[in-house]
Amino acid sequence: METGGSMIPVFVDDPNTWTTIQVPPEIVRICKDFTLLDPYNDNNTVSEKLRLIDCYWYNMGYYDSAPPLFPLFK
Repeated sequence: METGGSMIPVFVDDPNTWTTIQVPPEIVRICKDFTLLDPYNDNNTVSEKLRLIDCYWYNMGYYDSAPPLFPLFK
C-alpha cells in the first residue's frame, strides 16, 4: 500500500531501549519483498509480525552478524 510514491510509516520498538522508532522506508520495502508479507496487513499472524520485526532489526543493524544498511541505528 503506497500513496503518492511514499510509504505509510512503520514503527517498531528499539530492542535496546524499547522506545518507539520509525523503520526507514527502504528497509520496509526490503523486508516486504524478502518475507513476501504485507507490513500494513492488520490480519498478519503473530509469527508473521515477528518475522517482519526481525527483518527490520536485522537490516537496521541491531544484530552483530548483519552489515547495517543504516549504521546510525547501531
